[in-house]
Amino acid sequence: SERGRANLDKLSSSAAQLLQLLNDILDFSKVEAGELALDNSDFDLSRLIDDAVGAVGLQAAEKGLEWSVNLDAAPAIWHGDAQRIGQILRNLLSNAVKFTPEGSISIQAQPLRPDDGDTAWLLLQVEDSGIGMTREQTQKVFDAFVQGDGSLTRAYGGTGLGLSIVRSLAHCMGGEVQ
Repeated sequence: SERGRANLDKLSSSAAQLLQLLNDILDFSKVEAGELALDNSDFDLSRLIDDAVGAVGLQAAEKGLEWSVNLDAAPAIWHGDAQRIGQILRNLLSNAVKFTPEGSISIQAQPLRPDDGDTAWLLLQVEDSGIGMTREQTQKVFDAFVQGDGSLTRAYGGTGLGLSIVRSLAHCMGGEVQ
């Protein structure tokens, strides 16, 4: 029945949120304990981005959000921990969808070459037309269990772990997030 389907959708959504919370807590604990192992291998960046967009695509579609992806990242194949890079991107996109009631989200990927020319670095940018943050909020949102302010927790939910995990994973791979 329609009511049964709606209840199952709510149950499924709640289960997915609980699983995400448990995974976030486990990842946070591994990082804090210095036990997070990276699995570096070759991966297709375009596929990684498509998978990350697909993970939050239903929520974005329900809000009528538009996507744009600018993949200026030659080569197509990169070397690194695809699972963790994907996790970073999914967390950033999940926040973008959560805090964007209408409008658009864009993803940009481009290579950066340091002066030594030895290693290519990947710059991933997620931009949205959402509610935004003050300068003060941007300084603390990467701290564990912290959100922009208490009213955001009530209005949008969440634990305040997502961006902390993003920062920790980026640091584990020698990168940074801002």
